[in-house]
Amino acid sequence: MGYTDKPGGQPGPEDGLADPFGGQEHIEAGEVAEVPRRHLTKADVGAIVRAEAAERQSTADQYDQHGHQDRAERLRREASILLATLDGR
Repeated sequence: MGYTDKPGGQPGPEDGLADPFGGQEHIEAGEVAEVPRRHLTKADVGAIVRAEAAERQSTADQYDQHGHQDRAERLRREASILLATLDGR
């Protein structure tokens, strides 16, 4: 019997599938679980900020094409502020 044939359609160990929770206790609604944090280097942070700025600039261009200059200008200001944080201004 496959997991789709079971009530609820949930896979289990008997289906040869690994426990998606890694053997840890399941978390109920309203509970908080700590997730290991990833350490970001300066280069990582810079890449994330540059990607966010580029996304805003690209979206601003699209807004311009559709006649929404006010929205485009707002996104360009945001991109400028993000890039300025990298320059230390």
